[in-house]
Amino acid sequence: MDQGMRHEAAAAPKGRSRRLAGDMLLSLAFAWLALVLCAALTAHLIAPFDYRATSLEARLLPPVGMGGEWPYLLGTDHLGRDILSRLLHSIQISMAVALAGSLIGAAFGITLGFLAAHLRGVVDSVCMALVDLQAAMPFMVVALGVLALFGNNVLLFIVVIGLHGWERYARLTRSLVLAELEQGYVTALRGFRAPPLLIYRRHILPNIAAALIVNFTLSFPEIILLESGLSFLGMGIQPPLTSLGNMLGFGRDYVADAWWLPVVPGVVIFVTTLAMSLAGDALRDRLDSRLNL
Repeated sequence: MDQGMRHEAAAAPKGRSRRLAGDMLLSLAFAWLALVLCAALTAHLIAPFDYRATSLEARLLPPVGMGGEWPYLLGTDHLGRDILSRLLHSIQISMAVALAGSLIGAAFGITLGFLAAHLRGVVDSVCMALVDLQAAMPFMVVALGVLALFGNNVLLFIVVIGLHGWERYARLTRSLVLAELEQGYVTALRGFRAPPLLIYRRHILPNIAAALIVNFTLSFPEIILLESGLSFLGMGIQPPLTSLGNMLGFGRDYVADAWWLPVVPGVVIFVTTLAMSLAGDALRDRLDSRLNL
């Protein structure tokens, strides 16, 4: 008995240390996301140079402290463009594209999930068949084929990005709506002859919103990586615009001579997606009631 109590007493500080480390890591993740958000919103104001301006006299300068010059804090690229200015605008464009694509996928998937749950029957079977088909397709290959066939512009690129992951929203929404339709308050509302649209909009959607928000936060890092991957392959954001994947793609040819060109955007992509994943997990723990049972 005494031995068990001693073991629990010894384990308690370790548990507190792990929780403290987890809280600190989560705080750092939210701080980084706040920094990224500020950079995305104010890039055009705080960028020290025009991200398109070139200067062949200042090409391939390393970051300050590694042989570089002060006006170019993170160095310059092969055309003498300021890396910090390009990074700030890349964050702005990458976040905007990822957010727009995520909203398109969420809206399409949620709408399809509501239709499947409400109409059921043949419509439900067709919707779930589309969900299974989308889940089985190698999306990167499909996206590359669509962009190569129809050409590349920002609007088409955002739409293609938006088609990634909608099937998870559809499947989740359908299951949540079907569960809500079995609740007593829905039966009562139907007894009062409330219109279905009112039931879904005013009652069911607010009740399932937390789970959908959690799914959004967990899917957003995948959209960032997809945008970066397509831009890295030259099928995403095109010059004169810039993005994180675009910077990474141009920097791969200078890894040996100018390591900062691919490393700087690569680190931003990695840390941002990691921070988003940690924030999504924390939000899921807070909002998903099934985990608190």
